[in-house]
Amino acid sequence: MKKATILFFLAALVLLLTACGSGGKMPSFFAQPTPTEKILDLSGTTWEGETSNGYYFYNSTFMADGTFKYSYKGENTVTDLTNATWIQEGKTVKIEFNNHFADYTGTLEGEILRGTATNVKGNSWTWELRLVK
Repeated sequence: MKKATILFFLAALVLLLTACGSGGKMPSFFAQPTPTEKILDLSGTTWEGETSNGYYFYNSTFMADGTFKYSYKGENTVTDLTNATWIQEGKTVKIEFNNHFADYTGTLEGEILRGTATNVKGNSWTWELRLVK
């Protein structure tokens, strides 16, 4: 009886693997791995966008050395500042400005980077940047 049960299961396995013309491959109803999503490496890319507290960032580049070079318009127009650094961990991006006077945390969604920010004064706001090049 044991031999018959084992033979039955082996026959069922062989049928499972070959009945659909799979040529020994696993049938398509088995879970297939999903392709790994490609995440944009920000190094060397330039962005523009705005904050909910009235600033417009332009010509802002994630430099390969970890520096965030940026320009913005708000109460004043300021260009080519390099007092910010950035790190990217997958889709999560963190930018700190002026020795952590303000910290930005965002999520990369294709060619859009958006998130929240806080500063040492306790203020908070949202922001969104769009890929330029």
